[in-house]
Amino acid sequence: MCNHRQGHDLSDKTAHKQDHQKWSRRSFLTTMGLTASMSMLLGKIPLTAYAGSPLAYALNQSESDRILVLIRLAGGNDGLNTIIPLYDYSNYKKFRPTLAIPQNELFKLNDEVGIPRYMNSLESLWKGGGMKVVNGVGYPNQDYSHFNSMKIWETASDSDNVGESGWMGRFFENQYPDFLLDGPDIPPVIQIGGTQSITFTGNNIMSVATVADSAERFEELVETGEAYNVTNLPGCRYGEKLKFVRAVSNLNYRYTDIIKEAYDRSKNDVEYVGDDDFFGAGLARQLAFVARLIKGNLGTRVYMVELDGFDTHEAQAYQHMELMTELANAVSKFYEDLATANLSDKVLSMTFSEFGRTIQENASEGTDHGAAAPVLFFGGDLNGGGMEGELPSLSNLGEYEDFPYTTDFRSIYATVLQDWMCVDGELVDKVMGKSFEKLSGLVNACNSSQPVGLANNGVVNIIDAQARYDGNGNIAIHYGIASANRVRVELFNMAGQPVQVLVDQHQQQGNHQCQFNPHAKKLPAGQYLYRIRAGEDVASGSVGVF
Repeated sequence: MCNHRQGHDLSDKTAHKQDHQKWSRRSFLTTMGLTASMSMLLGKIPLTAYAGSPLAYALNQSESDRILVLIRLAGGNDGLNTIIPLYDYSNYKKFRPTLAIPQNELFKLNDEVGIPRYMNSLESLWKGGGMKVVNGVGYPNQDYSHFNSMKIWETASDSDNVGESGWMGRFFENQYPDFLLDGPDIPPVIQIGGTQSITFTGNNIMSVATVADSAERFEELVETGEAYNVTNLPGCRYGEKLKFVRAVSNLNYRYTDIIKEAYDRSKNDVEYVGDDDFFGAGLARQLAFVARLIKGNLGTRVYMVELDGFDTHEAQAYQHMELMTELANAVSKFYEDLATANLSDKVLSMTFSEFGRTIQENASEGTDHGAAAPVLFFGGDLNGGGMEGELPSLSNLGEYEDFPYTTDFRSIYATVLQDWMCVDGELVDKVMGKSFEKLSGLVNACNSSQPVGLANNGVVNIIDAQARYDGNGNIAIHYGIASANRVRVELFNMAGQPVQVLVDQHQQQGNHQCQFNPHAKKLPAGQYLYRIRAGEDVASGSVGVF
């Protein structure tokens, strides 16, 4: 993969613009209300509350009731103006003559670092051990493209070999490969805000979409039971297609009733601020919804929310101040709200962003794409709060005069899975692709006597199942089996009703495919599910007919 740092120099705005066009492609679809629906037409099912996700199945096998909230800071957060280096303030001031925050406007976390005074709503969390900073988080051979770098974070990949599956998606897949047709009773993961995340995509399981791309969409979901309006659309062929994809998408909000029940039986016991933030992400509002669902005992174990606007190439000072004020206020109110129900110890929140920013401010009083940055953790069960990892040096700089990473972000993921989500170490290594060093002081370690382990004792008989069009109107379902077995491949509609048996015979070890023409079979346009059963093993996926 190419290194994209030079493409983001302000002297070369063409490459920067091209990257943003690529980066915002999903945002455009979201704005049109079509993200989930379009993914269906491409053969990927948008189960918006992550219906049937094996994460719930897996996590429910353990005795842990801990919850994880992922807070995405989209655009590349400036870590140097988040955690201020008092230990080398003179260099900080030299590199940032206009952006450096004066020392008298800082709240000291300790003698070495501080945070801007406008983030002082986090003071009680910090002093109470409910906030922790992990310094210098990044990865080798930094890619400075928004799209590529976020994909690296979502897939937990190496920058020179970026995968297509998400780190949690691989976990889902291992634990419950038939999740489309045999799912849990509760939504295991909910995302409010932002575009569809690769984080929850497996190797053989299609991408799963978000519950709502905004707080407003989520509010509509819990009030009306539908995420997409199918009325008052244009009376033309475009309007008919739009109605179809939206209606099909609405069918997949199978958890709407129980989400609404949890939402209705709880309330927010504090007043959140910043609900109408400038960028429309509404982090405070998103976290207010999350708090209500947690307090309403929904049972969902993983949430993702988003605060956008961190690509601060120019006029950064005010913009970054607004964003970090929103983050600090939203998080502090979120934990204050949880504390009213004695739940703050059960919820761990962590920030993540595709990269940091340059140390040197640019000619437009902003910063450009950098490398490492701090990750912030919040929660009542952190191991004493404080700091983890090496403080970044302002003199020993990287190739592009930014911070070289000192903590691999995948070590953080591995630690969260093992020590917070109670996942067995062998499964953690499988999900991450290899073993990463754990951060021993991050959280109070899980004490579950039944950690989540490898499904089927790690034995996988069905390999690389996927469906695709062959260019001639035929759909081919490809799969491999690790040992000779009786194999049955069935097609189902979205209601889980059988449509057709495609294969029912003994097959030898190796790669196989079954092919059918949906139009010859007179299948109506829409989304279909397929299930492959080989012996006792089963896998499922989806395919769109259009």
